[in-house]
Amino acid sequence: MTEALIAQYGDYGKSLLPVAVCGPTDTCIEELRAVAVAGAEMILINPLFDAAYQMERLAAEVLPHVA
Repeated sequence: MTEALIAQYGDYGKSLLPVAVCGPTDTCIEELRAVAVAGAEMILINPLFDAAYQMERLAAEVLPHVA
């Protein structure tokens, strides 16, 4: 994941690792729920690769369990 963040955001990508959400569906659901419970009013989702495919999966498999 670190390599993908650096490829996308340069050296700034390293600082994103502690707050990045990634992994299997259940992990993403759990981590995004935690962000929402912590008080986030908006969550920006920016897939690092295969954006269309990842957004389709997020919409179908993750977001219904978070919202």
